[in-house]
Amino acid sequence: MALSSSRLSEVWTRTSFVTIIFVAVLTVSGCGKVGRDGSNYGLLKIQAPNGEEFFFRRQVRGWNYDALSLSKNPNHCAEPDPANALIFIGMGPIEVFYKFEGNQLHLYKMQEVNSPKDFSTDVKFVFHELTNQQYIELRETYASKGLNISNVYINSELSCSN
Repeated sequence: MALSSSRLSEVWTRTSFVTIIFVAVLTVSGCGKVGRDGSNYGLLKIQAPNGEEFFFRRQVRGWNYDALSLSKNPNHCAEPDPANALIFIGMGPIEVFYKFEGNQLHLYKMQEVNSPKDFSTDVKFVFHELTNQQYIELRETYASKGLNISNVYINSELSCSN
């Protein structure tokens, strides 16, 4: 069953159009200020009641790499060190709900996390595991419960040089 030349031309034109649009979208999505390895970065400072500062650091690259860590190091270019940074493991963007209560940092999360031995001598972590349903509910009510959310937005001003 052969296609007529007019039908073949129509299919070819439609396929070419879809291909051109796809390539254009890929080109545009790849534009913008990015780091040395094609990464984009975000940084969010939080402060404990004792004045100690911590930083949620986010790195995004490609279609499926979105990493989040919590560290005392504000250098967004430095790889998170598992010995002194919380590294959240999961598909991103990763959101963590948190609040300080005295010298405890309560973290409400769905993702697995590597907890470092040498993070802070003053602040201790208290982890709260969330189910998917609890996460969805908390997404709507976290502010009324006195929680914050780790919305670490990409900042086009942050980049890393070689």
